[in-house]
Amino acid sequence: MDAPSTETTFRYRYTWLFCALTVALDSVIVIVVIGLIRSGQFADAVLFALIFLGGMSMIGWFVITSLADVVVSETGVSRRLWGLTLRGISWGNIKTIRVFKMYHRAYRRKVRVFHVLPVRPSGFRLSPSGKITFDEPEDLSDLIEHMNRRLAAHAIPVEVKVGASWSDPASWSTRNRIDPTPETPS
Repeated sequence: MDAPSTETTFRYRYTWLFCALTVALDSVIVIVVIGLIRSGQFADAVLFALIFLGGMSMIGWFVITSLADVVVSETGVSRRLWGLTLRGISWGNIKTIRVFKMYHRAYRRKVRVFHVLPVRPSGFRLSPSGKITFDEPEDLSDLIEHMNRRLAAHAIPVEVKVGASWSDPASWSTRNRIDPTPETPS
């Protein structure tokens, strides 16, 4: 029998498309800024660049990083974009994993969402909690089975939303593993 892989990766589809779209929109904005500068409207060019180029670049960055690869390895859970680790949480630093279902407009159905919550957030982070979030647009059974092996080895609890309230502790069920396949849609 083969030894289990030391790393399991889930790649979102169309990450390259959102990257190309961001670059294309930024290029159009740069062309407009160059046109404004050449026509002598430097102040308008700077304002236009700050508002639109900055805004489109930030929106593009958030969309692209939300579609970064999800990697489960022997060291922890991380998000990678083209081989560069954007955020990672080691197994010893994971407090809990929360799993809940949410309607996703892009997929036009309910998908499971996973929040990997750290005990101590890293120094630099965009979300205050420092969590890693990913959803399940398609089959993640290999990734989840790898996570379950690591969860068992490190005794990390999994909280699954079973009730209607977010704040009521009775709405969350604590388990020791993630179900490899989602339950029937509700």
